[in-house]
Amino acid sequence: MNKKKKTIGIIGLGNFGSLLAVILSKDYEVRVYNFGKDLKIASKAKKIGIDLVSWGEIANSDIVVISTPISISRAIIKKVAPNLKKGSLLLDVCSVKMYPCNWLKKYTPKNVDIIGTHPMFGPTTSKFNIDKKSFDIKGKQIVLCPLRIKKDRQKRIEKFLKSLGLEVIVATPKEHDYQNAKTLSLVHFLGRSLTKTGIGEQKIYTPGYGDVLKILPHTNNDNWQLFYDMNNFNPYASQVRDNFIKACLEIDAA
Repeated sequence: MNKKKKTIGIIGLGNFGSLLAVILSKDYEVRVYNFGKDLKIASKAKKIGIDLVSWGEIANSDIVVISTPISISRAIIKKVAPNLKKGSLLLDVCSVKMYPCNWLKKYTPKNVDIIGTHPMFGPTTSKFNIDKKSFDIKGKQIVLCPLRIKKDRQKRIEKFLKSLGLEVIVATPKEHDYQNAKTLSLVHFLGRSLTKTGIGEQKIYTPGYGDVLKILPHTNNDNWQLFYDMNNFNPYASQVRDNFIKACLEIDAA
């Protein structure tokens, strides 16, 4: 007799939620809650082969993943956390960690484990194809911020993630945001700024120019809400941007 798969409830079926659902559906019974009656979302869920379910069914999952824009994640955590079953696990996949981790600790009952996560990849970098349900995440990083979770459970999570080919990095929410202010927020700021200047492919170019162009797909394929949120909910992002702009002005004036 096959052992019954654990259930994972994903809240949000956007671009990353869809990738997440495909990645996890091989090893877990995946169910999704999405806001409103969006026919595109229903079609996407059918294509992936997962069910759209009610809040009650999501809350009864063994693991619940918050995969929504950062700006609404607090409200989502506040709504779902009190209704989770004892012994379940609640986590988020936000690209910032200090604020979401504080929300997880504030609103989640003590009998539910919590951990912050940030997969350092997305649909573009993983070459995600929803029609073929294919992706490539081998060698990509994922950051874990343990908040309230038993060591053996954390080790099982790490083992599973490593089996997917991921490099697991354990960090505090503060360490994560400090480094990602450069790794993510600044890179996306650069990409959008370069696009705004009209930079693109051309006949005459250097290898260095070609390298610069490589960041554009990683930044411009994400929506504006994600760009706005990753900069405004990371407490270190504004200082990194200010330092960069100041350096540009100093070099220009030299």
